[in-house]
Amino acid sequence: MPDGGHSFTPRGFTAAGAAYYVGMGEAGWLAEVKAGKAPQPVYPTPRRPVWAREDLDLFMDVLTGRAAAVDWLDPRSYRRQAPAETAQGW
Repeated sequence: MPDGGHSFTPRGFTAAGAAYYVGMGEAGWLAEVKAGKAPQPVYPTPRRPVWAREDLDLFMDVLTGRAAAVDWLDPRSYRRQAPAETAQGW
């Protein structure tokens, strides 16, 4: 497994891990992301793009017709927003 062979499913995936999770190659996955046909990454640190497992699951649901199409270039259209008290900080 590209993300180290852990026995649990992580909440965030590198590009290689995200591609593996949805059954694609890394280059194809990154092309889909760049074209706006796949979820955009989040950045836990400035140079570390990571894809949220929830976003990847929604991506697969959209592909299989289990969910309505979304605007992948606007993460606010598909990401759950944190409650106001949590969004302020820890």
